[in-house]
Amino acid sequence: MCLSFELGSKKATFTDCDFHDNIGRSGASNNGTAGNFHGGVAQLGSGTAEFTRCAFTDNVAYNGSGAVHQNGANTTSKFTDCTFTRNSCLNGEAGCVQVESTGQTQADGCTFTNNSIVSGSTVRNGGVFYLKVAGSSLKATGCTFTGNKITGSGNAYGSVLRAQDNSDIQFDDCVFDGNGNVGGGTIYSGGCIALNQNAHMKVNNCLFKNNVVKSRGAAIQGGTNVIVYMNNVSFYNNTTTNSGGWGVNTHFGNANVCMNNVSSYNNRTTHGTPGNCVSFNGDGGWLVVNSTIIDGTPTAVVRRGGNSRNAIFCNNVLINTNTANNVWNINSTTNFSSNGHNVISADGTYNNAAPAASDLLSQTSLPSGAWSEHWNATPHYAVYTWTGSLGGFTPAVQSDVTDAIDAYTETDSVHTGITSIGADFKTWLESLDPDGYTVDGRNVARTGTWWPGAYQNN
Repeated sequence: MCLSFELGSKKATFTDCDFHDNIGRSGASNNGTAGNFHGGVAQLGSGTAEFTRCAFTDNVAYNGSGAVHQNGANTTSKFTDCTFTRNSCLNGEAGCVQVESTGQTQADGCTFTNNSIVSGSTVRNGGVFYLKVAGSSLKATGCTFTGNKITGSGNAYGSVLRAQDNSDIQFDDCVFDGNGNVGGGTIYSGGCIALNQNAHMKVNNCLFKNNVVKSRGAAIQGGTNVIVYMNNVSFYNNTTTNSGGWGVNTHFGNANVCMNNVSSYNNRTTHGTPGNCVSFNGDGGWLVVNSTIIDGTPTAVVRRGGNSRNAIFCNNVLINTNTANNVWNINSTTNFSSNGHNVISADGTYNNAAPAASDLLSQTSLPSGAWSEHWNATPHYAVYTWTGSLGGFTPAVQSDVTDAIDAYTETDSVHTGITSIGADFKTWLESLDPDGYTVDGRNVARTGTWWPGAYQNN
């Protein structure tokens, strides 16, 4: 290990530095005390460390994290325009950055490539980041996560991020491409992100593509009372590999998941016996508006388990390309409602879901359109530009979608500042630039009648 800090209220700054081939060895001296180095490059016991245009390459830790380890209370690390390549941890914790006590980490314009957890523990957490202690936070803006993996034996959580209870996470303008949670244990949660209970995450202008997990959420997995907000989030070509891999894109417990301008296309299981596979799985509540989901999963496109939290859908394109199967798999119709203006394909039963009179049903063939990635520097996203026929369809206007969001009055006693999750979600959308609520997935303004899904066909 290169560096060890006890900064108190002070800050250490590193600019244009190259950290490579460093090793935090088991049993080495740690600040004069025999023990294990936690962090291949640096250990932060207190204070703030800022790294600008630094390269972290081929660093290894036996414990903690391959690059930077925060083990003091209220520590802060910030990385700007840094690269992290092939860093690893050998004992089941973060490949790059671990926050062990309550603290914050921030990454702006960074690239994380081929970092990993490779072996050595019965539980492995966070191929890039691990927020190990309740109440920690991560904010990543304009970052790219490519080829990060968890391999070896033991249960595995999040090849990019594992976040413990009550964590606060935000991703803006990020790309997650080709990450994988494919180890040899029993539980595989989060091909990219795994959230423990009560975490709160906001994801804006992000793309998840080509990620893989054995069973639970190639993009995101979350536990009980997690709250996740998504805007302009795209899922493409993500896969599960095990039989019965619930939740290709996302897999949630009794959570609240709110989605606006989400595009999902060609996500699936690659196992020959697909079992009860869905694109978006959860046992809690769903608020889904202005989204286009066109996947071929055998059970349904969206599933809600036995919980009685609200499930509200409005102004979406929901197509199961396995045309004999459902769009919705709703175990209980309690508090389920289609608020209308959805284009839906499924068999005739809709699995206990009750379509509204303004929905357009029985779309059984793949609609016209194309998957288009928009790379105008930022934001990073992709939209399925659905332009199918709307014969006999009642288009939505803004007030229809507003009413659907307002109807999502779920609350959560853990997040006491949120009196209504729907209202809080709408406030967040309106705070974005441009206003995420009144534009489509390409940031094109919605005017007059709103085209269903994430693409406004003006």
